[in-house]
Amino acid sequence: MKQNRLKQYFFTMAFAFIAMVSCNVPEDNDELIPFVPEEVTNPETISQFIIANPELSIFERALRTIEAAATNEDDLKIITELNVPGNSTVFAPSNEAFNVFLDRNGIDDVADLPVDVLINVVLYHILEGELMASDLTTGYINTRSLFSVRVGRTTIENNLSLYINTAEGVTLNRDTNVITPNIDANNGVIHIVDRVVDLPTVANLIGVNPTLARYIAAVRRADTFINEEGETPNRIERSLRNGGSIVTAFVPTNEAFDNYLLERDNTGSTTTEDIAESELGRITKTHILPAYIPSSLLVSGSQQTLLDDNEIVINAENLTITDPQARISNINADVLNIQGTNGVLHLIDNVILPSDPPAADM
Repeated sequence: MKQNRLKQYFFTMAFAFIAMVSCNVPEDNDELIPFVPEEVTNPETISQFIIANPELSIFERALRTIEAAATNEDDLKIITELNVPGNSTVFAPSNEAFNVFLDRNGIDDVADLPVDVLINVVLYHILEGELMASDLTTGYINTRSLFSVRVGRTTIENNLSLYINTAEGVTLNRDTNVITPNIDANNGVIHIVDRVVDLPTVANLIGVNPTLARYIAAVRRADTFINEEGETPNRIERSLRNGGSIVTAFVPTNEAFDNYLLERDNTGSTTTEDIAESELGRITKTHILPAYIPSSLLVSGSQQTLLDDNEIVINAENLTITDPQARISNINADVLNIQGTNGVLHLIDNVILPSDPPAADM
C-alpha cells in the first residue's frame, strides 16, 4: 500500500577533504554514517550547520542518501557541494516538517523515496546565490530542481519555480513558513522552514500567487459546469494539475481579469459569478495549450488551444498573443517560464477570448 502511495507522489581541495571528513561524508558511498552532532563543534559551512543541528537530522539523512547513491563522477554529491566555497540559499525543513511529509506520503524513512524523486525534492529547497531573508522579494524564483522533457529529438531542462511571498515574514508556495531565518554560513545561508515544499504543478504555481486568483477561481467555477447528460466535462484544473500531460498556460493577472469584466459591463457590477460556467470553461480553456512552450520554443504562428477549433496567434518577436476575436495580449517579458512539474506558465495582461463572443444577456 505504501509503495502504491509512494508511486503517486512522486576553499581548496585540501580544505574540502578535511571538511568532508569532519562532516562524516562516507568516502566509498557504501553506507550512511549515523548522525553524530558532537563531531561538528564549530560549524562554518552549510553542510556543517545542518549536521550540527539535531532538528535537521532528517534533512541531513536525505542529503546523505543522495550522496550515497552517487556512483558516477557527474552524480550529485550534495553534502560535498554544500561544504565547499560557493553561495547557496537552503530552505531546510525541520524534523517535524519532514515527519509530516513522510506521513502524508505513506513513507517510513526518507531513504525509501526513489533517489531521483528525493533529489528533486531536496534541490527544490535550494537556490543559487546567498539570499538573506531581507533579500527575498515577493514573486517567482528558480530553484535548483529540474524539469526535463523530450521535445522532438531534444531534451529540454528548466529549473522548477518557487513562489515566495514576503508580505508577512517569508512564505514559500503559500503554506510553508520560514521559522528560523538567516543562519549565516561561509558559503551561503540556511533558513529553517516548517514544511517540506511539494514539487509544484502548473495549477499549484497559479494557485499560490494571489495576483492570479481571478483566473484560478474562473477555472474552478468552470469545472462545476454540468451538461445535459449530467456530466462535468471541463476538468480544466485537472489539466493544469495532471502529471501525465504537458501544458503551457498563458495566465491573465487579476488586473487583466478585472479589465475584462469592465469590458463586459462598464458599471463594474459584473463578477465571474455572473458568467455562465459553460462560457467560463471556453474562456479559460483558450488560455491553455496542450504542448510545452517555454520562451526558448516560442515561435510566431498559430497554436491550438485546449478548446477545440480555437487557435491563438503568437508573435514571438513582440511577445504578443492574438485571440480568435482579434484582441491582443502582451506576454510579460519579466516573468517568463514559470516552471512546474507538468508544464510552464507565462503571465499576460489581457483575457484571451474564444471564437464565440459572450452571450448578450451575460
